[in-house]
Amino acid sequence: MEKHYPVNAWVRDAPAPLMRQLGIAGRLLYTSPNFGISLLDRLTVYRWVDCASDARKPRVGRAAMGKLSRFLFGVFAYVFFFAIFLYFIGFVSNEVVPRSIAVGPASDLFVALTVDVLLVSLFAIQHSIMARPWFKTALGKYWPNAIERSLYVAMSALALYLLFRFWLPIPAVLWQVENSLLRNAIWGVAGLGWGTVLLSTFLIDHFELFGLRQIWSDWKDRAMPSQTFRQPFFYKLVRHPIYTGFLMAFWATPDMSVGHLVFSLAMTLYIFIGIRYEEKDLLDNLGDAYEQYTREVGKVIPGLGKAR
Repeated sequence: MEKHYPVNAWVRDAPAPLMRQLGIAGRLLYTSPNFGISLLDRLTVYRWVDCASDARKPRVGRAAMGKLSRFLFGVFAYVFFFAIFLYFIGFVSNEVVPRSIAVGPASDLFVALTVDVLLVSLFAIQHSIMARPWFKTALGKYWPNAIERSLYVAMSALALYLLFRFWLPIPAVLWQVENSLLRNAIWGVAGLGWGTVLLSTFLIDHFELFGLRQIWSDWKDRAMPSQTFRQPFFYKLVRHPIYTGFLMAFWATPDMSVGHLVFSLAMTLYIFIGIRYEEKDLLDNLGDAYEQYTREVGKVIPGLGKAR
């Protein structure tokens, strides 16, 4: 049954949807001196009319600003990470950059060992937890999905920056290759490792991996395509060629110090722990196709680490 409101009560008790339909009639209530309602009621009606008018205004400007801010954040995250990646190469190889595995402030052995292990652990924890589905679900309640990957990329870059900034070298030498030909060959293996890392990101989807495809889809109001299983190039040889490249880059050095050994051991341990959790997520997402893949292709070394 339709409910009718007395004029004086109507302005106070009517539901919001009814008030939004007030339109021009409300302005007539306000301007008509003979309508029989008090000045307070007329002012109340006029206030509701203005609110209703504001609600009907398009919010294109606010939506565009939100989209632009997400896009700019995604670009910033990518540029920040790429700069950190380039520094990472110099940091591990002790070339070009001002602070590296072997170059930095001197410190007590125990202090250096503790700080360095904590720095690698910080990167490992951030890199692993933020990649888990439960974390992404929780984050999605407070953070736009379009830049969820960009946040992961930016935080990974920040964790690496902290590692570079506060790393304490342990300079004691374990081995040092003097032969120039052999040194160049070892550097060649390290360079091949870094190249494998970069190329492997493009083989799967470099732009999605670093959040650029997500922000572009958001900018164009397009849905992201669903994840599909593919085995391009390196992925026919090993399941995790990015990790293979990192292991090559970390261990192939003609000058191995204790600090470099600590770094390489800690990162290697993290990689194999991370693979375990990553493959569980991949099995959940890709199902039987990925399970069969684990039986046919090794983890990080061709032929080794196949599932049984």
